[in-house]
Amino acid sequence: FAKTGTSGERHRDEDNFDKMFWKMGSSSMHKFFKALGVMPTKSLCLTKEVLQERRELDIIVQGLQLQINVGLMKLDEIRQTQQLLQQFEAEVSANQNFEYEVEEMQVNQIDISGTGTFVTNCSFCHFTCHSSCVYSDDKDKRKCASMDKGGNCKICPGKCIWNIHYNQKYRFEYVTKKITKTYEELKRKYLLASGEKVTQQVLFDNLQGEFLLIQDTVLEKVERLSTSLARLKEIALRPNPLSTPAYIDLLIEAEEQEAKPGFLQRIQSLNDVKKQAELLAKVTNKEELSAEETKTYETQ
Repeated sequence: FAKTGTSGERHRDEDNFDKMFWKMGSSSMHKFFKALGVMPTKSLCLTKEVLQERRELDIIVQGLQLQINVGLMKLDEIRQTQQLLQQFEAEVSANQNFEYEVEEMQVNQIDISGTGTFVTNCSFCHFTCHSSCVYSDDKDKRKCASMDKGGNCKICPGKCIWNIHYNQKYRFEYVTKKITKTYEELKRKYLLASGEKVTQQVLFDNLQGEFLLIQDTVLEKVERLSTSLARLKEIALRPNPLSTPAYIDLLIEAEEQEAKPGFLQRIQSLNDVKKQAELLAKVTNKEELSAEETKTYETQ
């Protein structure tokens, strides 16, 4: 009998525990649904729009990063040419066939056949605008995430129309390669339409003009990239936007860590762009400029 009594007490204790946990669970669920009732509702359509925006921003960010790298390569090429013109000024004047070596930007075609990957390549810019597109048929390229509502590409440098973009068996990749050039070739490149004699000074001025133009383009793309990344953080509910100069610091840090060929020259170009960004930020915020900064801003 004692054993039976003990068993009965244990069952009663278990029943009491079951009731207690049931009440606790019921109370928690009641609180949950009560809180749920006063929470702001979220539209599933809005969530879909946010996901679509995130996909588009991811593609834009990738495209801008590539364009910035291409711009930095071009700046390095121009800087090398300017330095060589100055260093060998006498030799260049005496010999029109003077040869020099320079790191030139070139585009390679990377074979992706057999990988099952679809791309969106711009045939005019020779640029891969989307490296993992869902549309294999060129007739559907207007629906590619790299296109805007008007059918123009948001990624390639020329912002070209969708119907000159194709899915091909390769993607474009920009690299630098050391090549030999002659002074005569350089003159032909910058030969003025008016037939004006192309002197070393004229060449240098043309190179400097091209350098400043590309530098401005790189800065504009860095600003767009910074804005796009800030929006991505906002969508992810982790707002921590970086200023353009701060983002350039990250690019410089990445160059230092990777230490790929030509990284010191690219860091120099990034520092030049950073100075521009800091100056523009001062002007935008109506901060006082130094005499040197005022002169620089007025000549831009």
